[in-house]
Amino acid sequence: MGYLRVMVLIPIDKETVLEEALKKVEMSCMHFLKVRGYGCNPNFYARDWSIEIAKFELIIKEDHLDIVKEAIKSVCQTGAEDDGMIAITDLVEMKSIKDL
Repeated sequence: MGYLRVMVLIPIDKETVLEEALKKVEMSCMHFLKVRGYGCNPNFYARDWSIEIAKFELIIKEDHLDIVKEAIKSVCQTGAEDDGMIAITDLVEMKSIKDL
């Protein structure tokens, strides 16, 4: 069974709601933080182009991907351009540090 790394970038106001939805999904690891970035539509007229967003990083089993996507969709999808984005990558290897 393989594992996936899922990175989710969403507006900061949806952070707590998404955290609660993801707590109900079985996963190996979840961490999140507030980060600054330029986003999809930077305001070129603003002094500071960056905005604060919530970044979630998850490690999940491959067969849990549909459940995770559904949890994210149910909380974050409004149809707007600034709903956020998700990136999914395969993990080549995952081990406990004690097993290295």
